[in-house]
Amino acid sequence: MVSPSPFPPASAFSVARQSVAEQVLEELRHRVVLGEITPLMALTESKCAASLGVSRVPVREALFQLERDGLVALGKRNTLVARKLGETDWQEITAIRLQLEAFAAGLAASARVSADLIQLRQNVHAFASADSPEALARLDAEFHELLCAASHSQWLSAAWQTIRWPFEAMLVKNFRSYVSATCLAESKASAADHAHIVDALEMQNSAAAIQLLQQHITRWQEWTPHS
Repeated sequence: MVSPSPFPPASAFSVARQSVAEQVLEELRHRVVLGEITPLMALTESKCAASLGVSRVPVREALFQLERDGLVALGKRNTLVARKLGETDWQEITAIRLQLEAFAAGLAASARVSADLIQLRQNVHAFASADSPEALARLDAEFHELLCAASHSQWLSAAWQTIRWPFEAMLVKNFRSYVSATCLAESKASAADHAHIVDALEMQNSAAAIQLLQQHITRWQEWTPHS
């Protein structure tokens, strides 16, 4: 039995205001993060280009970026494949986040920029209203991205971006697993954690923000995605 292809006909893919290269990158990234392109599946320029109805050039650029994102890697015969992420990756990313995001929380609390707090609170509200595990994963990753951006440290944000997309890809697995084991409403417990972190940032309480952030990350550590 032939498994269904993750690539829909070219007619299902439309180019909007973004450049073709940006659209191709976002579409392929989206499919890898959601597991529509399964781990170790080959990503050839010709197949992707034909599926999306574009030339090979924007596909080639997108694949290079996905490799930098940590979502694809060089497989057998020098072919790029979707990276297989598992327990070791989750543990290493968690260890990095405990240090990096704690540093970000301290800097964000000291800076206390109103615009940053507004964005973080909007994210918390959106997370509480999310209607799928995939939306929860996207908004959870976005919250932590916004937190790092609120540090106003160019180098810290750049460092966090090196794990950003593998983190979301594994969050998708986590939330799907958690929702399956409990329910969607219970899976939104992170909203309260995030809200408390933002409260601490608003009060410029660096110590509390760091502690809450680390407790939040550690609490989720047990929900490890399995390959």
